[in-house]
Amino acid sequence: LRKTCLELLITHRYFDTTNDLYNYSEEYCDLLNVINGQLAVWESHPENTEKWFLTQVKTWRKEFLTYKRKIFNEIQKFYRRN
Repeated sequence: LRKTCLELLITHRYFDTTNDLYNYSEEYCDLLNVINGQLAVWESHPENTEKWFLTQVKTWRKEFLTYKRKIFNEIQKFYRRN
């Protein structure tokens, strides 16, 4: 999964907001690193990787939707101020 934009957001801190968004962004980036690591071993260990993915997908969806909501809230705040 690509995460370059997320890394830029973390390092440049485009939004004037509390650290909560950036801390959550770092955690979300860590999650993407874990997923990418598992994708790298999928070919050599497909059964274990697929089992692991299936047990995690519900949690990932929740995390994705939470992060998406946080980002959209910050974007809305930005446009209201400008």
